[in-house]
Amino acid sequence: MTQGLIVESNTKLDELARALNEADSTKKKLQVESQDLNRQIEECETAIATLGKNKISLTTQLEDTKRLADAEARDRASLLTKFKNLTTEAENLRMRIEEEAEKKNDVLKALSKAQAEIQLWRSKFETEGLGRIEELEGSKA
Repeated sequence: MTQGLIVESNTKLDELARALNEADSTKKKLQVESQDLNRQIEECETAIATLGKNKISLTTQLEDTKRLADAEARDRASLLTKFKNLTTEAENLRMRIEEEAEKKNDVLKALSKAQAEIQLWRSKFETEGLGRIEELEGSKA
């Protein structure tokens, strides 16, 4: 019986040693898994921090781009208004030039008519004047 107890005790001791080894092995596996998960958590936290910084940077860039786009839209509207004003002014000047050209043509026609009339009167007076001079010279002689 004592021999049986010793064998039974040794068997239990072996089972407990095996269970202890398995528990130790499981503990080591769990520690490795814990370390791996902690490393992954740290990587995720670092990635989250980096993404937060990127978000802030992109938000700032977006705001700057919006301000730039707004300024360009205002400039474009201003330039469009100036263009329309200049187009209207150019059209008004074109009309004035045409009116002035018509007036110039009218004045040139009147001048031409006046010069023709002057030439007519000149020849008339020269003819009459020469005739009168000859008449006076004839009466003197």
